Amino acid sequence: MQAQHDSLTGLPNRPAFLERLQQAFASTRRGAKAFAVLSVDMDMFKDVNDTLGHEMGDRLLQAFAGRLKSEVRESDVIARFGGDEFAVLQFDLNDPSDAGVLAAKLTKSMAAPYRLDGNEVHITISTGIAIYDPAIPDPEVMLTQADLALYRAKGEGGDQYCFHVEELDRQVRERVTLANHELELHYQPQVEIASGRIVGLEALVRWNHPQRGMIMPEIFIPVAEATGIIKALGRWVLDEACRQMKYWRDGGIVPPVVAINVSAVQFKIDQAFEKEFTDSVARWGLSLGDVEIELTESALLERAQERGGILERMQQSGVRFSIDDFGTGYSSLNYLHHHRFNRLKIAQQFIAGVPGDSGDVAITRATVGLARDLGIGIIAEGVETAEQVAFLVSLGVKYVQGYYFARPLPAKDATELLRYGRVNIETSPAG
Repeated sequence: MQAQHDSLTGLPNRPAFLERLQQAFASTRRGAKAFAVLSVDMDMFKDVNDTLGHEMGDRLLQAFAGRLKSEVRESDVIARFGGDEFAVLQFDLNDPSDAGVLAAKLTKSMAAPYRLDGNEVHITISTGIAIYDPAIPDPEVMLTQADLALYRAKGEGGDQYCFHVEELDRQVRERVTLANHELELHYQPQVEIASGRIVGLEALVRWNHPQRGMIMPEIFIPVAEATGIIKALGRWVLDEACRQMKYWRDGGIVPPVVAINVSAVQFKIDQAFEKEFTDSVARWGLSLGDVEIELTESALLERAQERGGILERMQQSGVRFSIDDFGTGYSSLNYLHHHRFNRLKIAQQFIAGVPGDSGDVAITRATVGLARDLGIGIIAEGVETAEQVAFLVSLGVKYVQGYYFARPLPAKDATELLRYGRVNIETSPAG
């Protein structure tokens, strides 16, 4: 019996998995529902072994196996093939998208921190999916298909899943995540406190679902990142923001800078993102400085650990960069020393606590002082009360963004506000 199981995790091994897969082939050919094979691999597991040692690597594999087992149904089969290679046999598919839903669920679950002997270990996974097809001759071929899809997921940056059949991949991702023509951008003004003058806009994506109504990005963006379609979504946001700016200019409105959020996944591939950005700006007749890129600290640190040339090249060409949610990510501030950013955005979670919470007051005051000393512009986001505004003014903050001044607005309403050029503070929600 021991020969059928992996000695480290207790999971079935490759021969045992192949045996169950052969049974699944036979059952489906007799009329049972289709099934899927998910090939699951940790991203950068070697780094854990090299940094913390093989004993800690084994502990991680055991914890990973336990978490994987808790996320699938009892009727499904999980196996470890060796190293950090795992496989899942998912039965009773009603539709190929069922496998996509499971893969997205595993992507999110496996990324939660692992706490091992005082160490907090973070990993991501890549997953390749093969769906049963009568044309597949045997289990080994199906496993190969899943592995090929896995390699593609890793080749596209990891931390996502791919289907073996690319057309199925495209169709399922659309079905599981976003439908055509249902995305729209809303624009939240960034305001000069003293005058109410609009000095910028942040473009925020919304999903206008035909049944569920308006869905906020915190719901669908994690799914988009897990499935890899965040790249396509990001391209749409960039191009739509540029198109809207061109529309405003053609209508006699000269809009201030428009900021777009760019995820770490989008920013991983230098040449692709840089080219997409410059091409989109040029296509709509804009200047590179008209669109500001907002990056989180996590994205910046990940970029710095790889090859950080994209920041230098784009900044030197005139592209504006800001750090979003400053203070909520990594503690290293080395990137502030090496890169010239246009603005820091104080995170909403800190602004929410001022002026009553001493910790949030201290963090906000320190952030303002840091930005001032480094000669970086600063903007506070999530401002909702007059008390918060008064506190920020006392620190010398000039620019803010939040419900106190204006909510994110559909393009039509943002157009009317831009024609006026300022926010009337007396008639704002808190005014």
